[in-house]
Amino acid sequence: MPIIETEVWVPNPENGGRAEFSHTRKAKDVFDDLERHLKADGRLPDEYFSFDIHGNWSGGKEFPVDGEIFCKTDFGASEGVYINIYVRYREEVQEHNKGTSKNEIKTQNVTQHFATGKTLGDTIDDLDKMNLVAASVTAGFYSNRLELNERYDKIKRGEIIPPYPQPSKTASRSGDGLQRYTNIDLELHLGKIAEQVIIHSPEDWTIIMNELRKIALSGNYEDSRVYWHVCSYGTHLCKESDTFITDTTAHNTVIDFYPTDKDTFIYFIEVTGFSGQRVMGDVYEVGNSSEFAKYIRDVAEPLESVTVFYSGINSASGSKIANFNADDYRANRSDILTEHGQTLRVYHPKDKVRLATLVTQERTNRTFFSIGTEEQLLQKVTDKLAELRSTATIIEPASHKIPDADTLAKKMQTASERVKEQDTQPGKTTSPNWEER
Repeated sequence: MPIIETEVWVPNPENGGRAEFSHTRKAKDVFDDLERHLKADGRLPDEYFSFDIHGNWSGGKEFPVDGEIFCKTDFGASEGVYINIYVRYREEVQEHNKGTSKNEIKTQNVTQHFATGKTLGDTIDDLDKMNLVAASVTAGFYSNRLELNERYDKIKRGEIIPPYPQPSKTASRSGDGLQRYTNIDLELHLGKIAEQVIIHSPEDWTIIMNELRKIALSGNYEDSRVYWHVCSYGTHLCKESDTFITDTTAHNTVIDFYPTDKDTFIYFIEVTGFSGQRVMGDVYEVGNSSEFAKYIRDVAEPLESVTVFYSGINSASGSKIANFNADDYRANRSDILTEHGQTLRVYHPKDKVRLATLVTQERTNRTFFSIGTEEQLLQKVTDKLAELRSTATIIEPASHKIPDADTLAKKMQTASERVKEQDTQPGKTTSPNWEER
């Protein structure tokens, strides 16, 4: 039996000693098993390993019957070595026969992209290591699980040094008790969390939802992985890689924007695509926001430089690109934003390999979280807020004023009550106060 199963077989009701085919597993579940296998086998690519969220696999689509896995490795156009994993299968299609004027069922070969992995190295040795990843992928689907389990054990004992050993645990966080929630309707369930948590800028959620829709449409793997920060004062999306680089907006949001408030929640979100008009994704708990902020502050990679792409809203010269070293960017950040108007910033760390290691470690740790339900996700927030706000034990950072009685009362209002109250106060508006999402 292989280590990764794509089919589900059940006992034959007429002959309990035999099994019969029931259905194939969901493609995303197959990918999750593959990722766990590569981690245990020491062959998980060190930059990233991602499911193809735009390859018609979203919405809980099942793995094809008799689907065959194969891999292709190659150098990237600008950097690194990539592995692309494909599924090949046969599909029945209906075609119109003009000669007989009848529709006929024919079969055709289909090849569909399934997943991508990348290493930052771009030498022949890196190409060799990525081909070992391809061999491990094939082994996971087609070789004997006993052999693989033996190799897992040898890797754990240090008898085999794999091409991509797991990072040292000295910089990792405990995932004990944390859960993940797969194939979630993000607009529905995160919207319910936002409605419960946000007090002062409830309209922030509309902005975040629009950004999640843009991410789902973009097809950009790195943009699809974000931390979602939500508290009583508003909500932000923080790009995963930027969160681990000092002086970025994402990093500063996580460590400085009310991290010690007891009603601050942080989740890791992976946007996986659309199911009809719904934005779908996987949600992972991060745990205590204050502890996470401290962890990020301790392990973040220093910023080396920033590339700013700006459209020239405040410049007659139109769209431009500007580069700043870290010191110049920190010293002149406000002036840069004022001069260049609307900007897109790309942050460059001093050690991109170390950054990749940190991000990869977080991603692999999350794959071992227990799976929860949508009801559990929402109930945890409801229970925590009920405990905090019913007793008015709202903890504010030392840099902020202790809330007065009116503010405490607002903490116990529902979002709809707060919006209704705002509507009855002419001229009163609220606006998010942040630089970039």
